[in-house]
Parts: sequence; structure tokens; C-alpha cells
Amino acid sequence: MTLNNPKTLTAALAAFLAAGTAGAQSFLIDLGPEDVNNPPEEARTLTPDASGNVWNNFTPGSGVALVDTAGNGTTEGLFFGVAEGSSVGATFVEPTDGLRNPDGDILGVFAVRSATWDYVFADETTSPVAFELSNCAAGELYNIRLFGAETFTEERTARYTVSGANGSMTDTLQTSGPGAGPGGVGNINSTGFVEFFGIQPDVNGVITIELIREAGDFGILNAVEVQAVSGLDPVVFTLQPQSDIASPGGTLVFDALARTALGADAMSYQWRRDGVDLADGPRVSGARTRILTVSDVTAGDAGSYELVVTEGATVASSVAVVGAVTEGPVDTDPNADGATDSFDVLDILGAAGAP
Repeated sequence: MTLNNPKTLTAALAAFLAAGTAGAQSFLIDLGPEDVNNPPEEARTLTPDASGNVWNNFTPGSGVALVDTAGNGTTEGLFFGVAEGSSVGATFVEPTDGLRNPDGDILGVFAVRSATWDYVFADETTSPVAFELSNCAAGELYNIRLFGAETFTEERTARYTVSGANGSMTDTLQTSGPGAGPGGVGNINSTGFVEFFGIQPDVNGVITIELIREAGDFGILNAVEVQAVSGLDPVVFTLQPQSDIASPGGTLVFDALARTALGADAMSYQWRRDGVDLADGPRVSGARTRILTVSDVTAGDAGSYELVVTEGATVASSVAVVGAVTEGPVDTDPNADGATDSFDVLDILGAAGAP
């Protein structure tokens, strides 16, 4: 599955992810050349930086065992390196053609000159370049931010693709050339980065990050941030179903919505009544969608309804709600609020003496 605009999230999902990342463990990676001695203060990020964050320095030909921004490693030994079969170039030009004066108000943790000044690249002979984030912890989700910038008159655009157990996400970033600067002015990107949320590592504990030359001679990557998010469900219900009530021959409708970081289409739906899967038929529609409709109801349609969603290896259930069928005509909105919902069902069942 592919999501072409991973930065576009619903407000509910964005809030969900933001809540989860508040306690995330963050890892910063400066990508650059092997020659760190000319000059070392620019090609390699000395840590901690001015904000107190510890960085990891990656150079082609070797990977790096990651420590977080506080200098702590992980139990699993989180590791960043180039995937087998890939090769990547790196450059540090003096005078630099990377981003010399990053703005902290815009780029946040990326605003460290030694991190934005040099970069690795994919060219005609090496693109795509695959990096691997390995030894990821089982049961954790990972958020990844990528920054690329280079001063050049040719339009150069990189495509970044991140893949894990829950599919692939891809997005592009213009790193140089006309229109790359803020407001479409200037020849270097100084404001944009690409973000991917909620990536699950594969069965081997690996997440793959591809750098692809999309336009121009080079695809550029200067810096990476990885967030490991613990205790975050891969599936969240942004809308729970409500109980419904109908007279014989009427209609019951149940509506729920679940999301993952890949969106609503990243999962399958199944409605159940009293724990038994429903199927579409003459009177039932939407049994495998977010909205279930039961028409021409009879007493046999009464019961407990819930929506079960499956995303990868994760199965989650909505709250169970009541589908009630009366013995005859009844006011289905006794509290006169303009909607038939769980409160009306409770009022009606209570008036009928139901337990």
C-alpha cells in the first residue's frame, strides 16, 4: 500500500499521533562524507549540540549504532546503515553547497549547521539507495523525518520511500534549484522536510528508507530524525458506534471509523452481532465497511453490535452497542434532541422495564 502524501493527516489522527510522540525516544543522524577532518567541526556534528541534543554521525562504508538525543542506546541495539547491495555517495564542498544557516524556528532539531551543510546523495549510477534501520523493537511504531538541501541552479528533487510491515509511504522534496527556497524564492531548500508516521518494522525488525533521484542529477539527504514510539496502538477509533433502535420493518444503522497512520484504507472492516460475523444480504449492507445498515428489521436483528478492524497483525474492536427492536411503533427520539442515539435507546429500554 502506498500513501502519496504522508504529511496530510486528519485532525483526529494528527492529535492521536502527537499524543503518542510526546514521550517518544528520538534519534538524530547526520549524514555526510568519510573525510571528517577537513574541517571536522563542519563535516561531523559534535555532540551534544547547542541545544543539548546528542547526534549520530553516519558515513558511507560504515553504519552507526544509534543513541538517542540524551545519549542513551536501546536494548535491541538500534542500528542505521546502508542495505546490502546499495552504495551511496557523500560530499562536503568547501565553500559549502549545503544549508549554511538553518533556522531553528523552522527546522527545529535539524537546525544544526554541521548537519545541514553536508549530505549523502544518490546519482544516476546509485539511485535508488536503500538504508536500513535495523534491530527495531517489536511492538513499537516509528516516525521518521528526512531533510535534504543543496545550493544549485538545477532543479533537484529527491523521492524518499519508507517501508515496513504496514506498507510503504513515499513523498518528494525539492532540495535545490529555482523555487526551492521559502516562498518559492532561492535555489536551496531551507524550510521543507518530509515526515512519515506510524511505521511498523517488518518481521526481522527492519525499516527500509530509500533515497531516489527523482529530478536532476542527484537525490540529496542531509539529516534524519527517528522517533521510537512506545505504547501506541497501531489502530485508533476516531468515531465509536452508537446504539440504535427501530420498530419492526424499520432500519438500524451503525457508523464507526478507525484509522492508522496510513489512513482508513489501510485496514479491513467486519461488523459482528452477538460475536458472529455479518454478511451482506437482502436486508444487510455494509457488513465489511464502516457503516452497517440493517433494513426491514425483525426481533432477530436485536443484539450487541461491534465493528472489528484488522490492520496487519493487529485486530481491534469498537465498543459494543445495542441494536434494539421494539414490539411495535415507538418514538425513537424520546429526548427530542434530533438524533436517535445511545441515550434514546437507554430511555426507551428503561421505560419498557428492560434490565
